[in-house]
Amino acid sequence: MVSLKEIICIVLNEAKLALKEYMRDTEDALKKRIKKMLLYGILTSVSVALIISFLGSASLFILIGSLRYLQLSMPAWAAWYTVGITSGITGGVLILVLFLIIRKQLKSSSGGR
Repeated sequence: MVSLKEIICIVLNEAKLALKEYMRDTEDALKKRIKKMLLYGILTSVSVALIISFLGSASLFILIGSLRYLQLSMPAWAAWYTVGITSGITGGVLILVLFLIIRKQLKSSSGGR
């Protein structure tokens, strides 16, 4: 005959084994998810860096071309000022837009908590 203490120990051991198995499965799933997110993060950051590099190179050629074109119709110093001011305004607008997007993303991620 099995005592009550042994029955309780058997039930608790079974519950402990079931919880360990559940935690192991959950941990494996979490590790897979984190690996996938890390991979996507790396790919996204590399892609963004390449796109920014390409856009920077393209904008540099456009600025040099516009500077050369403006020098045909106005003095060189005025063309430099015009290109510099428009580049500064464009850069400022881009930074402002990026700041607003990042701020919105941070608010939405912290609002969900």
